[in-house]
Amino acid sequence: MSIEGRITQDGNILIPGFLCKQDLKIQTNFVLDTGFVGYDVAIPYDAKEKLQLKPTGPTVKYKLAVGVEYPFLTGNDANVCFENYVYNISYIIINTPYPLLSVTFLKNISKILLVDFVNERTIILLN
Repeated sequence: MSIEGRITQDGNILIPGFLCKQDLKIQTNFVLDTGFVGYDVAIPYDAKEKLQLKPTGPTVKYKLAVGVEYPFLTGNDANVCFENYVYNISYIIINTPYPLLSVTFLKNISKILLVDFVNERTIILLN
C-alpha cells in the first residue's frame, strides 16, 4: 500500500492520515519533521483534548531549534491510521497547530519514501 503526500510552498512534507484513540478519530495532515526523534508523533494540545488522551509517561525536555528547552507530557494511548493500517504510537504533547511525524517512525513503518520536488508530492510505500 502507498500513501501520497504533498510538499507545501514553504517546503513542509505533509502526509495525510488520522490520529485515533478507540472510536475517536481526527483527520489530519502530519508534517514530516526530520529533526524530531525519540517519539513517534508530536500531538497538538487541541488534538489531545479531542481524543481524550491521558499522557501517563514521564515529562521530558526537548531542546527546540531556536535553543529553548520545554518540558513535554508523553504517552502511548493513541494510534496513527493510514487507510486500513493502524499503528500504536509513542507521543509527546506540543503546542503546534499540526502533528509532527518523526522520521524514525516513518522508517519503521515504510519501505520507501519518494520525494518528487518537481511535482511537489511524496509517495510512501508501507511495509
